[in-house]
Amino acid sequence: MGMEPEKVGLAQDDQRDPGGHLGSGQQNAAGERPQQRLESGKVVRVDSTVTAAPIHEPSDSSLLWDAVRVMVRLLQQADALGGAIPWHDHCRAAKKRARAIEYTRGRPKRVKHYRELLKITRTTLSYLQQASGQLLLTAGPAVKLWQAQVRHY
Repeated sequence: MGMEPEKVGLAQDDQRDPGGHLGSGQQNAAGERPQQRLESGKVVRVDSTVTAAPIHEPSDSSLLWDAVRVMVRLLQQADALGGAIPWHDHCRAAKKRARAIEYTRGRPKRVKHYRELLKITRTTLSYLQQASGQLLLTAGPAVKLWQAQVRHY
């Protein structure tokens, strides 16, 4: 507050030292002062760009819902590759349970929703394991890429 230089003092310094080297003490290898002007440091300019990112608080319920969503996406890809296993899309039910967990008060009430969400996740995982086993019999680069994605997740 009281330690900042006043504008009048800075203006007088600029008049006395038009090169902007007053008290800089900087020299290059040849012993000459650089020809750049030093900033006072009173004003700082910051460039901050805000971008959208798919980041959310990783709660257990949201992670389980994401797992179901990814497994359903992989099952849809398996269907396109020729994996003809019967499966059901549980994405909507998983999202419903995850939201119920998020907005339910009290641990005893949430436990019921967690059990249902875990059951949905295990069921979807069993569908994915069946599809993976069936597609092992099929050859092709697309199937190998799909298998790599399954192993990744």
